Amino acid sequence: MPTPSLKLPRSVDATTAKNNLGELLDKAHFGEAPLLVTKRNDPWAVILGIDAYEDLLDQLDTMAEQIDPDFQRSLQQSMEEDRRGDVGTMEDIRRILRRKEKGRA
Repeated sequence: MPTPSLKLPRSVDATTAKNNLGELLDKAHFGEAPLLVTKRNDPWAVILGIDAYEDLLDQLDTMAEQIDPDFQRSLQQSMEEDRRGDVGTMEDIRRILRRKEKGRA
């Protein structure tokens, strides 16, 4: 996957985008830079591949977590528990889940 770039995306007018939509979608899907669609020379929309879109959402989630005080407190608590060795193993988790499943059966 290409690395994100801060340069402005290539632009195309809406009529050209409409007439070449299949080709432009393929380019976006296979990782070419986003494409800015203009209408009467005004930025109007962006064609972005799904991988780049998902990466963007992940980055936004990460940014939101970094400024969320509840998340930061939880992260600090988890790091302290880890430093103390107060953590469970995967087997501990499996055991807890098996108990919960038996309780529902």
